[in-house]
Amino acid sequence: SGPWEGGTNITINGINLGQTFEDIISVSVAGITCEPYAYTPSTQIMCQVNGLETVGSKEGFIIVTIKDTHYQSKDLYQFVDPAIRSIYPLSGSRSGGNTLHITGSHMNAGSLVEAFIDELPCDIISMKSESVCCITSASDRKRNGKLKMNFDKGTRNFESGSYEYVEDPNFYIEALVIALTFVLIILFIFMIAYRRKSTKNTSGLKRIRKQMDVLELRVAEECKEAFIELQTEITDMTGDLTGDGIPFLDYRTYTMMNLFPNGELELQCQEFLMKEKKLVLFRQLILNKTFLLLFIRTLESDVNFS
Repeated sequence: SGPWEGGTNITINGINLGQTFEDIISVSVAGITCEPYAYTPSTQIMCQVNGLETVGSKEGFIIVTIKDTHYQSKDLYQFVDPAIRSIYPLSGSRSGGNTLHITGSHMNAGSLVEAFIDELPCDIISMKSESVCCITSASDRKRNGKLKMNFDKGTRNFESGSYEYVEDPNFYIEALVIALTFVLIILFIFMIAYRRKSTKNTSGLKRIRKQMDVLELRVAEECKEAFIELQTEITDMTGDLTGDGIPFLDYRTYTMMNLFPNGELELQCQEFLMKEKKLVLFRQLILNKTFLLLFIRTLESDVNFS
């Protein structure tokens, strides 16, 4: 849709829309001529529609004539009459940046919609059929400005009221100063608390290190004293052994004294010689393999032998 005054740029997309710009014979929108000004071969035509002769509404199809062929759109195009009903708020700070809500009908009609307060632009941020929102610009002075909106070639003025630019409220600056002061105080308190905690942790760490050093010195002193006592005991023991202590005996002498306390083994000489001879003979028999095998088998056959 677009305003009845015309001036709306319309983009027509399709296929087989000619090969050159000269192939376009005519374009009409609801019976109103639309002047082509841009062209993409075979796929797109851009034109600007003329306006109605009188105020009113009208709708119809878009018809494109390419050489001898006519093409008709599927959707209807409407010529409408945009109207402004109200604005809110009615005042704002001179520094601008306020959101102005504009209500009315056919507020999104046309290809280019603009809003102004006097000569100051109001930047449109959203646009619907019944409402428009824009951000006010800054003003160099206080004023009561009239709202004006352009819908392509159509212009609408809001005559039921005005938008007043007033001085910026001082409480914003005061509130900002108070907020910054409060933040600085909080940061200062936080830094003091952090500093105290850090100092406390450092003191605790130093105290622990000092206790560890004292403990190490104490352990070292105790080890030193224990080592000195051990050396003293070993020296005393060595002195006892080298002096009048108990004499040490070698293994053979010690064994003989325990097994034969009298110092002599009572054995008759003749009997000793006989036993020695028997042992020699038995040794010779043992060295004989035949005897050794028989001896072993005899022992194994004896049930009492274990």
